[in-house]
Amino acid sequence: MPNPAEEALPYRPIADFKDAWFAVEAPPGDIALREDVPVELKEKVDEMLLRAAAFETGAIEGLYKSGPGMTLLVASAEAGWEEAVNDAGARGAFTDQHAAYLAVRDYVQKTDVPVGKHLLRYLHQTACGNQVTLDNGRPFEHGAFKAGDNYAEDRFGRRHMYCPHLLVGSELDSAFDIYHQLLGLGTSPIILSAFLHWAIAHVHPFDDGNGRVARVLASIPTMELAGMPLMVYADRRAPYLQALDAADEGQVAAMVRFTADRLSSLSGWVKDLYAAERSIEANSDISSAILRLMRAQEEPAEPAGDITRRVRQVFIDNLRDELSWLTSVQGELVLVSDDNVFSMGGDNAIGVHVALKIRAPLPVTSTGEYSIVISRDPQKDIEVWSGRGSGTKKVRSFRYSDCTPSISSEGVLVLSSFARAQARKLGDELMREASATAEARGTRPAKDQ
Repeated sequence: MPNPAEEALPYRPIADFKDAWFAVEAPPGDIALREDVPVELKEKVDEMLLRAAAFETGAIEGLYKSGPGMTLLVASAEAGWEEAVNDAGARGAFTDQHAAYLAVRDYVQKTDVPVGKHLLRYLHQTACGNQVTLDNGRPFEHGAFKAGDNYAEDRFGRRHMYCPHLLVGSELDSAFDIYHQLLGLGTSPIILSAFLHWAIAHVHPFDDGNGRVARVLASIPTMELAGMPLMVYADRRAPYLQALDAADEGQVAAMVRFTADRLSSLSGWVKDLYAAERSIEANSDISSAILRLMRAQEEPAEPAGDITRRVRQVFIDNLRDELSWLTSVQGELVLVSDDNVFSMGGDNAIGVHVALKIRAPLPVTSTGEYSIVISRDPQKDIEVWSGRGSGTKKVRSFRYSDCTPSISSEGVLVLSSFARAQARKLGDELMREASATAEARGTRPAKDQ
C-alpha cells in the first residue's frame, strides 16, 4: 500500500475550475460601504488598514512573528513601533509589503493598466524588494517567473504539485482571462477577490512571495468595493489554508465565504476606528464628564461612585449587544458579582466581571470568566483579564471565531477600537445629562434662548 506522504497530487489547470467560478454565488448580505467622513479621518483610517495588512501578510508566511499588540502598534504608528519592527527583524519586509499595498491603493484610484501579468510582476517586485535570497541561498529574482517545478506538502502529508514552470505564462493568461470575463459579467467583487487570491496561489508562479503577492493583488477588488485591503491575520492561518485547499479541490465557495468573512469583519473594525478616532478628537473622556455632571447637580451631588455604576450599566448593556453572537452558537453571557466595581487600572477605570459560556455541541467548547475593564480615558485600551482580577492579562474578542482556540490579532484590534468608541459614547451621554441638569436648574441658558 503506498504511503500517503509519497503520493503526489497532480497540478490541475486553471481551466478545469472555470465552471465552478462562474457558478459560485456571493454569500448573502452586503459589505458595509465606507462612511461619509472628513477626508483627514478617512485617510488616517485607510493608512491604519494598509499598515495592518502589510504587517500581517509577512507574518503569515513566517518571515517574522507578530502578535495582537504588535499589529496594533504598527497599524497606529504609535511611539516605539519602529523599534518593535526592527527587533522582530521585520523592517525590510514590512517596508516592501506596505509599499505594495500603497501601490494597490494608487492603482485603484487611477486604473490605467489592466489586471494581468505585467501588474502581477510589478507588485511582486515591490512586495519582495528587500529579500535578496531564497531559502536555499540562491539569488531571488523579483518579478521573474520560476525556472523549475515545485510543490508543497498539504495537511495530509501529500505532495501538492504547483504549475509546471514551462506552463506558468499560459496558466496566468488563462486565469486573467477568466477574471476579466467575470468582471465583464458584473460579478461580485468578493468573488473577484477570492478568484484572484486562489488563482495566484494555485499557479504559484514565483520562486517565493506567492502568498504575499496573491493577497496584495486580491485587494484590488476589495479596495474598489469598500476601500479596504484583504486582511488575513497570521493567527488565522489554519482556516485560511483550509479555504485554499478546498478551492483546489473544486469547492470554490469555501474561498468566497472566507473572503466575505474577512471583509465583513474588517468593515466592523473600520466602523469602530471611525468612532474611536472621533472620540480622541472630541476629547470627551468619562472622568471629566462625571466631574461636570456632579457640578451641574444640586448639593449634595450624586456621589461619583453612583455615577460610575450607572456608566458601568450602560457599558454592560452595550457589551450584551456586542456579544449577541453568543446566542447563535448556543452560548450565554452571565454577569457575576454585578454590584462589584473593580479598581483594576486605578480609580480611572470601570470594571465589570462576566462569564462567557459556550455550550456543546460545538467543535471546540470553551468556558471562561473574564474581568472586563474599560478605561475612562478614551485614549487607553480596553483590558480583559482572565479570572477575577488576579489572573494573567488577556484580551477577549467579541467573535467566537476569534476566541478559538486563542484570542486573535483581529480580536485585539476590535476590542481596542470598541473601548475608545465606548469611552466617547459614555462620555457624551454624561455630558448631555450634565447639560440637561444644569438647564433645568437655570444655571445655563436654555437651548432656544
